[in-house]
Amino acid sequence: MADVLEAPQIYEAYLLLSEYLCKKDAGIVLSFYETLDSVLDENEGNSSLKESSIDYALLFKMIQNLYHHCTVDDVTIHIKEGFQGKVAEVSGFSSMLRRLRTMYKCFLYEKQLSIKERAWLATTLLYFISPIDLVPDYSIPYGYIDDSIVVGFVFYKLFTLLKKYTEVDSLQTHSNETVYDLSR
Repeated sequence: MADVLEAPQIYEAYLLLSEYLCKKDAGIVLSFYETLDSVLDENEGNSSLKESSIDYALLFKMIQNLYHHCTVDDVTIHIKEGFQGKVAEVSGFSSMLRRLRTMYKCFLYEKQLSIKERAWLATTLLYFISPIDLVPDYSIPYGYIDDSIVVGFVFYKLFTLLKKYTEVDSLQTHSNETVYDLSR
């Protein structure tokens, strides 16, 4: 794992994310942001995250590490436990939420997913669910900008696969019928 990481702090942040997924300990979130601040100190000489800027290189490294985690471990239970609650917490960002719901349905119900497709969907869903991400979700209105970037990237990357779920959602909206039972 460490060979794909350029900075020891990124590896430390990845380990904290893995620990959070296992233990759900809120104290780990604080440790994660302390580690993130140390990475930003090195990269920008500034320990505070600027609201109007995102370090895309750091975001890419975080997603790359989470993707690797999703190719090695089955994270389905974490996604099932956290997705609906997280969606209920978010107001606004309707386009992002619509795409996330599509990804969630595909992740749970698509039987023909390749390992890579499944890992990309899991990565996106976990990044959204986790309180550990580049811009803290409580930082309104900027807290979901990084989530939106990840969702947009993966949705575009897997558009052909997700298209049929998007079309079903469109039909559902027009007919008011329940197409998916997400309580399974």
